[in-house]
Amino acid sequence: MQNFQIENLIDLLRDGSDQDNSSSHLIDVSAVNSSFEELGLDSLALLSAVAQLEKKLSISIGFSALAEVRTPSELFDLIRKLLASCDPA
Repeated sequence: MQNFQIENLIDLLRDGSDQDNSSSHLIDVSAVNSSFEELGLDSLALLSAVAQLEKKLSISIGFSALAEVRTPSELFDLIRKLLASCDPA
């Protein structure tokens, strides 16, 4: 998925959040700088989303790198860097 956009990440995070969670509606592009906690995403939901991203994008996000990520924007930046490092261009 060379054309990975922030909207792709937001959709995945929204899909991975607890559907009964009243804060799942908070996960949108305007909230990319909010913490995962503020968005109602727990560590299990984040790990699930990351596992899906790794599979879809053929990347590996290390636990130490993931531990440093606090917002969807930071996760997006990390993913873009990993994709760029895998790009044969």
